[in-house]
Amino acid sequence: MEKLIDDEYKITIIGNLIRDERKVQKKSASIIASLSGISQQFLSELERGKKSLPYSTVHSVFNVLNIHFNPDIELIRRADDLINNIINAYMNFDRDSMLSSLELLICNTYRYSYAYDYYQTAILLKNIFIKKVDKPVFIRHFKNPKLEMLNLICLEKTDSKNTMFYITQGLSYHSSTHTQPSYCGLYCILLFDLAEYHEKNNDLFKALSAYKEVIQAASANYFRRFSLSAELAYAITYSKLGDISLSQEYLERIISVAQPDDDIEKQIRYAAVINSATNFLVMGDYNKCQATAISLFNENISETNHNFVCYQLAFSNYMLGNTDKALTYCRHYKLSDSDHSFPADFIRMLISLKSDSPNEQMLIDLFSTALLNGDSSDVEVSFKLLTDVLKKNRDFAKAVEYYDKYIQYRFSKRI
Repeated sequence: MEKLIDDEYKITIIGNLIRDERKVQKKSASIIASLSGISQQFLSELERGKKSLPYSTVHSVFNVLNIHFNPDIELIRRADDLINNIINAYMNFDRDSMLSSLELLICNTYRYSYAYDYYQTAILLKNIFIKKVDKPVFIRHFKNPKLEMLNLICLEKTDSKNTMFYITQGLSYHSSTHTQPSYCGLYCILLFDLAEYHEKNNDLFKALSAYKEVIQAASANYFRRFSLSAELAYAITYSKLGDISLSQEYLERIISVAQPDDDIEKQIRYAAVINSATNFLVMGDYNKCQATAISLFNENISETNHNFVCYQLAFSNYMLGNTDKALTYCRHYKLSDSDHSFPADFIRMLISLKSDSPNEQMLIDLFSTALLNGDSSDVEVSFKLLTDVLKKNRDFAKAVEYYDKYIQYRFSKRI
């Protein structure tokens, strides 16, 4: 196993612990130094890890701060095992196991020992991944590369202004000397976040490259769930680039290999099916969209996914001329006043077609939004909705006006 501590490490841990505990207890350096029988300068050097110390001196400071320190080095090895368990749980989307290991690590046994940095890392991880704290308190940089990679992951997930800096710093710790699966897991997390960063900034080719590297690294280290999740993101990125055939190839692979008796893989498979149906929607193959989406209609999926499946089924049936069937799926869509996404607005508009006076302006706004966003499937369906209403109202002049805009859009996209 890699070397975990040395004398410098011990001195640094003791200094950090004394300084942090003094601040928690809101006691000044002068008071602690006086009660411990040492100078304030000596205490300052101790807290900064710059002083070799006789144990008797350290023991005096510990007594003043009521610290019952356990010098057993074996605690570091146990703490390291718990950190490895936490990383493995994260890579396998096992929140319960992750929380269990975090709770074991967050206790005074590790807090008042040479495993203090592990204790602090566990608190940081719990705040970010369990409590979902947006802005964690920065502790310090850790000498242990594994803990520092975890520290940087927490920072890049909560500091949007410096995301790329922290990711780059974290990736720099990965090397051939760190062959433990835990290091590879951290490398995969950072790479995945790098891919998401590029995707968010519309640098899709860089995103593809990073996702591909995640898939390879995660597969090589038997992080199957994480690999499938990265493959799903990889497929979706291809669809954003307009390469629907490649996107479908990866989505169909996920659908075929995901284990139905594994709850996590089943959710990844559901997402792959939904995105596959979306691809058919974009291609205008409404029969295949309907056939794909219907397979999830009665499945135990989240409300968000269920709504999107209802939208896909309503959309495809409407475009196929099955308006009554489309309206049936509209009724299964759980609308909320705060939901103003395109699917929700589409459902509202489709329902309004059955009324005597559908809201023409809302349909115009829906079509205009679709044109602005440039999503071809949204443009197609909102145009059909609008023209159906304009024809119903015998407003042919306005129908021609929006038909011209629709033709201009198609020409710009070379459809």
